[in-house]
Parts: sequence; structure tokens; C-alpha cells
Amino acid sequence: MRFGISSCPNDTFIFGALYKGLLDVDLDLEFVIEDVETLNRLCIKEKLPASKVSIACLRKLKNYELLDAGGAFSYQGPVVVAKRSMEIGEDLTVAIPGENTTAHLLFSYFHPEVKRKTFVSFDSIMDMVADGRVDAGVLIHEGRFVYSNFGLVLLEDLGEMWVRKTGLPIPLGGIVMHKRYRQLKPLLEDAIRKSLDFAEKNPGKIWDFIERNARHMDQETIRKHIKTYVNSYTYSMGNEGKKAVEVLLGLPKV
Repeated sequence: MRFGISSCPNDTFIFGALYKGLLDVDLDLEFVIEDVETLNRLCIKEKLPASKVSIACLRKLKNYELLDAGGAFSYQGPVVVAKRSMEIGEDLTVAIPGENTTAHLLFSYFHPEVKRKTFVSFDSIMDMVADGRVDAGVLIHEGRFVYSNFGLVLLEDLGEMWVRKTGLPIPLGGIVMHKRYRQLKPLLEDAIRKSLDFAEKNPGKIWDFIERNARHMDQETIRKHIKTYVNSYTYSMGNEGKKAVEVLLGLPKV
């Protein structure tokens, strides 16, 4: 079964043992590693049986079900950065890491006045802001940890704004499975939890896979990234995680 994951450390940490064949599980997974917006688009076209996607994209995935395990929930989320301090207003051009991302939904919720948005790959945004091709950018994944290395300053932490408003973790991403494969859902959830258990106990055995896929990151940044986005919600989103998903998907459409 083709299974999409992102190249970010939280995903490569969670799924590293499965990717490297270090576990005995009842699934034969063929991994597709792409940025999350590419995975979103593949699932919108129903090209992947199972995949990591942005939670915001669930609105467009009527034939997929969200799994309880493997998601990215955190109290830290996307950040808005620029070359200098400024007010975020309608006159700015802002780079967004994909139209279907949770980052886009959050930014648009807090800043509906901004209409000049350019959708690009998440890993190009820091360079675009630093080069002056856009006024500001919304960063996801490792960007929130390394933007100062590009001479950029923080304008807003959308994650903190979300937590202050809702008191809930930010449901950034989750694992979905197409309904035609729903009989395999318990097997995939079990495999994800086994892979995560293995990673927690044996990080050295999958570290080469994590490092190979990490971008702009030294080992300390990789560890920060994993600590931020791999937590108890990864094993099970639980009632609080489900509530966070419900609230996010209840935001106005963009």
C-alpha cells in the first residue's frame, strides 16, 4: 500500500522503523516522501491509499478517514516572519506554504484582510523573504526554529494566538486512509504506534533516515523539532485532539 509521509523530522522519526523494515507488521507499505502540500494534492486527487495531510485539507477529503495515531498536534505552530518589524496588513505580499495547509487556514483566520498571498513550497519561503521577493512569510516545520539564521524577525506566532483563543493544541497534520481501505485502518494505527515505540527506544537505529531527509537542520534543531511535534497526541489524539480538529475545521473557509 502506498503511504505518503513528509520529509520533516517528526514524520521520519515516527515512521523510520517502518520505512527501514525494522518491524514485523501485517502491512506492506511503499513510502512516498514529499512535502505536505504535495501530499495534500495527491489525496485530493485520491492518488494515495493513506497519507499524512494537513488537517485543514480534510474539508476536501470526503472519501478519507482520519486516523487516531500519527498526527502532529502541538502548542507551537506556524510563525510569520519578515526582514524587519512591521504591522501585518492588507498592503503586504505574504508567502504561504500551500493553499491547503493548516498554516494558510490559520493565517487567513487571523488576517482576513491580507489578499496578496503567493503559494510556494515551504522550504523556499525563508529565501524569498530574505531576498525581498515577498514582504513576509508563514513558516512551518523547521522554519520556526531557524529563521533567525536567514536574518529574519518574528512578526507573529500563529500557534500562540490559536492557543490563547481556544486553549487547545493546534491540529497541524494527521494520517488519513481512503475509505476503500478502511478494513486496514486498525492495522495501520497499530503499525504506527509500534514504529513510534521503536523510535522512542532506539532513536540511533533510525537517525540516519531522519538526518538524510532533514533540511536546514543540525542535530540540535532536529531534536527540537521532534520534541515539539511528537507527543502524547501522536499515539492518540484523544478527545482533546478531536475537539481541536472540530474547532479548526469550523473556521471560515479560505
